[in-house]
Amino acid sequence: MSDQTNADKVLLLLVSGLAESVVEKTAVESLGLKPAQAKRLIGRVRRRLAALTTSRDEQLALAVLRLNDLHAKAKATQDVKSAIAAQRELNKLLGLCRPPKAAPSVEKDDASPATAEIAAIRAHLAPLGLADEDAPTVELARLAVAEILKLRGAAPCATAP
Repeated sequence: MSDQTNADKVLLLLVSGLAESVVEKTAVESLGLKPAQAKRLIGRVRRRLAALTTSRDEQLALAVLRLNDLHAKAKATQDVKSAIAAQRELNKLLGLCRPPKAAPSVEKDDASPATAEIAAIRAHLAPLGLADEDAPTVELARLAVAEILKLRGAAPCATAP
């Protein structure tokens, strides 16, 4: 098995809450590693995990990893109820089931065409869940463009100062 595959398996064991001694024993028995190799691998994975747990995005990635693992385990044991629950949580976490928000109302005093256009743009971008609800429309647009470029495989544009 590749070193990365072993690292991924050890990562899943660690994030599932198992004690390090249990993870080490499992790595030796299931992955065929020597005890010293298992300890080094666990140390490397712990350092990687520590680096991951420093930001919200990384915490989100860790939560997605855990939920995907729970979903796979539930499917493997044909526990449909748990698989659906894990998928539901994953959908909530990723904002896949957000109800569409109503477009912000435009006051009569502020009903210029530009204001109405900005409100319409925001109404399209806000439901995508790219940022917090109170993020400025310009930030929503910047994030949407970055996602489109990422999907197309293009390099993101430089941001304005």
